[in-house]
Amino acid sequence: MHLLVSFEGIDGSGKTSVVRKLSEKLPNSFATKEPRGTKLGERVWQLTNESLKNKELVIDSQSQLFLFAAAHNEHLKIIRQQLSGEKDKIVLVDRYIDSTFVYQGLRGNLTEEQKKSRVNLIKELFQKFINTRFPDLTFILNLEPEKAQARLEKREEKNNWDKLDSEFHQQIRQGYLDLKKYYFPERNYHIINADRPLKEIVEEIYQIIINFQTNLTK
Repeated sequence: MHLLVSFEGIDGSGKTSVVRKLSEKLPNSFATKEPRGTKLGERVWQLTNESLKNKELVIDSQSQLFLFAAAHNEHLKIIRQQLSGEKDKIVLVDRYIDSTFVYQGLRGNLTEEQKKSRVNLIKELFQKFINTRFPDLTFILNLEPEKAQARLEKREEKNNWDKLDSEFHQQIRQGYLDLKKYYFPERNYHIINADRPLKEIVEEIYQIIINFQTNLTK
């Protein structure tokens, strides 16, 4: 049974560490990341990261959307290849489509109507033009921005997304929490308390994945 499992959350919530540990723990797993899992995606990330500090390179949310959609389309080729083999495979993705829904769809001082309109636009883009593969499971690592920021301070290198203010990161955090409640009630989201030791977080997620696999084969 092939599975696509995505990991979302604000910067500093521990996504990359969790994916790395799970890939060691789960047999036949493949770890990747978005948008930086392809050469095009890396270029897109570098461009948008630079735009946050370069006043001559301002990229609005709509332009960001199409850039990240292009990166997603390229990344899907890798994911589909991994999920097309005869052997069961679990693909673990550090950020996926929900990052686009949140960063380019729900961020900013928007009315509820504007948010719904943006989410529907992104959903249509992904479904009709890219024919995306939605995750079987999505884990949202939930952590207060102040605590995430404290973790980021320990990094040797911080990117420009990391350096955005706490209000920005709070909007992103709330956007993730709102996804299931308001926009995708049918999807299989799990909100994970990320304010714990890494080992506990990994074990909880591991058990959820194993139980999900078991139920699928019944």
